[in-house]
Amino acid sequence: MRKRERITRKLSQEAMAQAQQEVKAGKLNLLQAAQEFGVPKTSLSDRVSGRVSSDCVLGQRTLLTPADEDSLVEYLLYSASHGLPLTKPQVLAHALAIYNLRHQAAPKTGLGQTWWINFRERHHHRLTARTPDIIDRGRASCAKRGPIEEYFKFLTTTLEEHGLREKPCQVYNCDETGFQLEATRRKVIVPLGTKHAYRQAQGTRDHITDLACLNAAGEDIPPFIIYKGGYPGEPYNK
Repeated sequence: MRKRERITRKLSQEAMAQAQQEVKAGKLNLLQAAQEFGVPKTSLSDRVSGRVSSDCVLGQRTLLTPADEDSLVEYLLYSASHGLPLTKPQVLAHALAIYNLRHQAAPKTGLGQTWWINFRERHHHRLTARTPDIIDRGRASCAKRGPIEEYFKFLTTTLEEHGLREKPCQVYNCDETGFQLEATRRKVIVPLGTKHAYRQAQGTRDHITDLACLNAAGEDIPPFIIYKGGYPGEPYNK
C-alpha cells in the first residue's frame, strides 16, 4: 500500500468513527453523517446497527490474518538472526502455503506483486531488504561474543609470553576471501536497521580464493590465489 493510500485509509477510519459518534448521540441521521464526513452510508449503517463491528477496517481484507502475518514476520526475523534470511520468492512461497492451509476449499496458485508490496508496507517498521554478504557455517558459529572474547584473551597472552608487543613486524595475520562465480545474489528480508546482512554459504559453490597476509606494521606478502580445480591438461572451464 502506498503512503498516500495509508493516509487516506487512516483518515477514512477517523471519519467513520466520528460519524458513528454523531449518529449515536442523535445529532445527525445516517444520511447527514455520511455526507458530512464523506463515508459510505451503508457502511456507516452496518456499524451503527451492530451488523459489523465498529472497529472493522475499511478496504479489502488481507489474504492472511493478522495472527498469521505476525507469525510469518517472526519466522523471517528468526531465520535472519541465524544466518538464513529468506528471499522474496521464499517469503511468497511461505505465505502461499499458509493461505492454502487456511483455505483448502479454494487454494491459490500464487501471490502477486501487489500482495508483496502491501506486506512490505504493513511491516516496514520491522523488516527491510538487503543484499547479503555470504558467510560460511564455521564463521557464523564463531561470530558470537563468547568465542571472540576468548580469541582476544588468547592473543593477548601469546603476545606477552613471546614479547611481541613491541615487534609489529613479527606479528602476521592471514585471511582468505572468496569471489563467487555465480549470478547476482537476490536481496533477503532482514530486521529493520540491519547494516550488514549475512547468509550462510551453500555446501558447494564455484569461486576463486584469495589468501592475503599482512603484519602489524602494514607490510604485506604477495597474495596466494587459488583457482577452481581441474585435471592437468584440461581447459579451466571444465
